[in-house]
Amino acid sequence: MKFVKFVFLICLAMLSTNTYAARSAVPLVNYENIAIVTGSNKVAEIDQVKQAIRVGAAVKGWKVEDAADGSLTATIVVRKHTVVVKINYEASKYSIHYKDSAVMKYEVNNGQAMIHPFYNVWVENLKNDINIELLKL
Repeated sequence: MKFVKFVFLICLAMLSTNTYAARSAVPLVNYENIAIVTGSNKVAEIDQVKQAIRVGAAVKGWKVEDAADGSLTATIVVRKHTVVVKINYEASKYSIHYKDSAVMKYEVNNGQAMIHPFYNVWVENLKNDINIELLKL
């Protein structure tokens, strides 16, 4: 019986932690001027950078579209959540900025953009997957 109570308490603790994380908001992280590092140590061509961004984004299910201003727009839908980011890129660097979201508790408090904690995790994974693709160049 004690074992059952122990398991119940563990499950309750895990559930309450997930519920708290889902309800809390954290400062939104944008990535500015990330240096492009290739595995060959050669300067990448702009088309190679664009393709690496597309391939890296696809790893976790991001859909990438060309934007009118020459940047890329990446969108991911996870269950009921949607995140849209703008990716500016050059041959030597790229940046990832928040563009839009749905069901991510986005708000600005005292000039600080706040969002669901999963946003930062998903965007950091996107950045890491892009960097892995760039290293293949």
